[in-house]
Amino acid sequence: MIAGVDVGYGRVKAYVKTDDGVIKCGYPRVLAEPRNMYWKELNRLHIYSIEGERYIVGDPALSFSGNIIRHESQDYVLENPYWICLGKALIDAGCFHHEGNPIRLNSLVLGIAPGHYQDDTIKKMKTRIRRGVEMYVDNREYRFSAESVQVLPQAAGAFFDWMLSDEGSIRDLKYTKYLFGVLDIGYRTTDYISFDGDRFVTDDSPSEDTGVRSVLSRLLEYVTKRYDCKDKNVEYLEPLLSGKPYLYRGDKIDLSSEVKKIVNDHFKRRIEPGLKKRWESVLDRMHKIIVCGGGAYLINSVNGFMKGHEKQIFIPDAPEYSNARGFYRFAAMNEKNN
Repeated sequence: MIAGVDVGYGRVKAYVKTDDGVIKCGYPRVLAEPRNMYWKELNRLHIYSIEGERYIVGDPALSFSGNIIRHESQDYVLENPYWICLGKALIDAGCFHHEGNPIRLNSLVLGIAPGHYQDDTIKKMKTRIRRGVEMYVDNREYRFSAESVQVLPQAAGAFFDWMLSDEGSIRDLKYTKYLFGVLDIGYRTTDYISFDGDRFVTDDSPSEDTGVRSVLSRLLEYVTKRYDCKDKNVEYLEPLLSGKPYLYRGDKIDLSSEVKKIVNDHFKRRIEPGLKKRWESVLDRMHKIIVCGGGAYLINSVNGFMKGHEKQIFIPDAPEYSNARGFYRFAAMNEKNN
């Protein structure tokens, strides 16, 4: 059993090879404390717990805005909620066939924001998953571990998504001679990394806190001022980025023009200048600039994004899953080579 899992700040994405084939799954990385849970027979909630910590996880947590817990420090990958999110992805993928029976993955590839890389953090992540994680869902025990664990820069997954097949083979050797850039517009961070052939190269500041949440925060400021919005959780505004209306006091309000204005301003003032500054000397000879992460969907709303470089821009299918898909293919390559 092999898996590629991207536990990002905004969503959890996974590709897992099980007896039923390769399974894709994902959900919002939102956790809420199960406080004041009355009439449980009406809630139909699953409670995830680990080492005494208890959470509602994913979409159901959005219903409990006052109980949402934030885990957004750079070392969130070492905290218990991270491992609950990883375990839920394996459960959702159907890895556990019998309650109480532990699973051990042959190969697991995880990601971390390249700007948050620390040798000690990576070592602790690997040690914990190799030792094994024990968690509970509604008092049912789930244990998982992995034989081989690798932790890659999150944006590197999109490069391997381009470079490798699902079987872990290089799709075309000519790509190993080209220079690639990866622009990963995630929930919290925007990451800028590059590969020269199959060599990873980067600068001293590959991550910035300019992800999709920055757009949502500005949108929250607008609806708070314009409509006296009381809800301060930006997660509820995410559907507006895909053209959904703003629900307010029984009305459906079209905010698409305001959303486009905020998105354009953010990309032209933050994302594009950051890209050009980092890659100024090599931008013209890059074969492709792979744009991944949930923010990739917003590119079409930006007027003249990277004008003159349009042929280099490549947005993969389901770009928010590109890193997880690439992690899986990297794991498949390692399995094949070993």
